[in-house]
Amino acid sequence: MVHVLVSLILCLLFMSGGFLTLALKDATMSSCIEEERQALLDVKANLIDLNGILNEWGRKEKKMDCCKWVGVTCNNHTGRVIELDLTFNSSSFVGKISPSLHVLNQLQNIKLSGINFQSIPLPSILGSLSNLQGLEISGANLSGPIPHQLTNLSNLLRLDLSHNSLTGSLPFSFRNLTSLTYLDLSQNQLGGYVAMDLSNNRFEGRVPLLPFRLAALNLSGNREPA
Repeated sequence: MVHVLVSLILCLLFMSGGFLTLALKDATMSSCIEEERQALLDVKANLIDLNGILNEWGRKEKKMDCCKWVGVTCNNHTGRVIELDLTFNSSSFVGKISPSLHVLNQLQNIKLSGINFQSIPLPSILGSLSNLQGLEISGANLSGPIPHQLTNLSNLLRLDLSHNSLTGSLPFSFRNLTSLTYLDLSQNQLGGYVAMDLSNNRFEGRVPLLPFRLAALNLSGNREPA
């Protein structure tokens, strides 16, 4: 009998410890910032959601914490939005890119590929998101030139604007994107000439075919090309 009671007490202590751990975890996770929640609601308002994917983005009490919304990732400690990814069912969305995105100034990744943006230009306001590391808006029916403000994104690692209808030439200040490791601008209508400086790196092997009309290409200071 004593053995049974001891076992029961230990079991209860174990269960209560688990509940306490969960409670502490919830207590340390910050909910989203009100200003950013409003900005996300404006993102939703600028999209026609054909399949109701974003129905859980709302104003009712149980929908208040935007960090729990589908497609939104927050920093667990600060509650700031760090990723917006609507690619999981992007064909359900038609509309435009909300200017309120600039409020989400801690964003590190934006993934909006596949949304039908109805031939709107790429908003220059994206260039104000200085923490951005990834910008992926491919196959999204964008048009017009690439805004030079994008070259302010010195932390940008990945840029994919492929399969749109972008026109004009690359901004001369594109060379400012010194952190860039992946660039895809294929299947657009871009033109003009590009000066490319890839000197003093560790490239080796054959130079790949480049989708640009190069005015100058500097490969000095690399390993001997084949």
